[in-house]
Amino acid sequence: MPALWLSSFLPGKACCKTEGRSEIASTISHRPVHPFSTILHSTFLRRPTATHSIFCSPSRYTQGPNATQTLGTEIATLGLSGPILIVTSSSPRRLLESTWRQSLTESHYAFAIHDFGGECTAAEVARIVTSARAAKSATILGAGGGKVLDAARAAAADLDLPCITCPAIASTDAPCSAISVIYTEEGTVEKIRFHAKNPALVLADSQVIAQAPIRTLIAGMGDALSTVFEARACVTSHRANTRGGSCTLATRATIPGESIHHEPFPVTSKQVEAAILAADTAGRTFHATSR
Repeated sequence: MPALWLSSFLPGKACCKTEGRSEIASTISHRPVHPFSTILHSTFLRRPTATHSIFCSPSRYTQGPNATQTLGTEIATLGLSGPILIVTSSSPRRLLESTWRQSLTESHYAFAIHDFGGECTAAEVARIVTSARAAKSATILGAGGGKVLDAARAAAADLDLPCITCPAIASTDAPCSAISVIYTEEGTVEKIRFHAKNPALVLADSQVIAQAPIRTLIAGMGDALSTVFEARACVTSHRANTRGGSCTLATRATIPGESIHHEPFPVTSKQVEAAILAADTAGRTFHATSR
């Protein structure tokens, strides 16, 4: 199962997106058709060619089945302080709360849980900030889909606290990113917030990913495969990324087909079909035994 989650977070994707989830915006021509596209278009198109290479990424990336069991150890390894505020939605909480409690308690971290309100709005971010202050939190952790992670990241930035992201689905670029997409209460994009830091830790529990709806895995793999072409476009555009620099050689080396260590394309259709079948089987087995 680790390979399944890795297929939706290929190295090229992580590196390209960590320099700003929307580095691809530097290659957009002149066809903004969505509020999100419009914001990216106006932000990046006129940025001059960079003179320095800049690479930004999470401080630590850990992935594997039942990786949540190592959460306390991972946090301690990075020297992060508690208490921890966990921002999460209902499904991750149901699956992981007991594991959070055991792992964090064993590592002597106190924690509190903030139930995500459903949309990454400015008001929800403010609510998370209030919860963090009330719990005297020193680290904020987001566990769930992209909007949960973006909201947790924005609140951490407002409080100048380290952020941890724990993705619960494959179909999101949010885990490694240093931006938050803020929505209105009606669900339309309001603005994009750019943060000074990427997450201190990304912890991807592939066992949790396998139990998510199968459509999220399929969407994640599709997004990952398309990122191969996005990353190549970013490199060849020679425009500045969201950190004001050009792509590094390290970034280029992770793009399939750009290095002698990579095949021209990262996966085959047979591998994709096998991944979908394995995840579907794992999900069905889990839901059957948990009833």
